[in-house]
Amino acid sequence: MTESQAKSLAHIIGAEFEHVAIAAPRIRDLLPIYLDLLGGKPIWASDNTAYGFRVVCIGYTNGTWHELMEPLHGSTFFDKFFSKRPAGGAHHITFTVKDIDQAQATCEAHGFAIVGRSDESPEWKEFFLDLRETSGTLIQIGESKLKLDHTWTMEQILNGEHGNGIPSP
Repeated sequence: MTESQAKSLAHIIGAEFEHVAIAAPRIRDLLPIYLDLLGGKPIWASDNTAYGFRVVCIGYTNGTWHELMEPLHGSTFFDKFFSKRPAGGAHHITFTVKDIDQAQATCEAHGFAIVGRSDESPEWKEFFLDLRETSGTLIQIGESKLKLDHTWTMEQILNGEHGNGIPSP
């Protein structure tokens, strides 16, 4: 272990890079890139009806993945984001930890402001670092018990079969 690794906050909280999330008005518009060009396949999907967005995780043969996001019908969740980036773009980067409470306490002890803490799901707990402290990059810290190994077709996902039942635009 190098001296810089020993001192890094990521090392202290046990954070491991997990994924980059890309948001667009329509997930369908992202598929030529992430499925056709990059060779991904859908490995998980869900609708967050509380906040108003659909996610599709696109996995690759080496085990890495992207999260693609779109607003659910009638949602205002991405309005501010799309007002600055009408076509969408990188929404957040995610690091996972084994103990979300310890990670949050350590981040706060090192002076980082925490925003958006959520413990609603037993499979996923998260918080975000304040954008003003991360050069405008939304950094998500999560504790995950999700298994991203489903064999859903993209058409099932876009038809809303693994979410609210409403098809994607």
